[in-house]
Amino acid sequence: MFSLQRDPEFQIMARQFDPLWFCGPGDEAAQRQAMIAEAAYFRAQRRGFEPGHELEDWLAAEQEVYRLVAGAEPGKARG
Repeated sequence: MFSLQRDPEFQIMARQFDPLWFCGPGDEAAQRQAMIAEAAYFRAQRRGFEPGHELEDWLAAEQEVYRLVAGAEPGKARG
């Protein structure tokens, strides 16, 4: 029975294949994530970096950035 894992050509391709290449963020996604991180930082700064609000800051920053970038909140149709 033929086994793909034993095929020498498959082994060479498998060593060269980077699975993260397909799921890595593109330039636009990376830029959007940086904008969210910056907005979340400034929210925390305004609050005096009081711990326990990190997720709240991040989610609020996401909403803020999505409104700026897309003109609407995520999940809502533009119109």
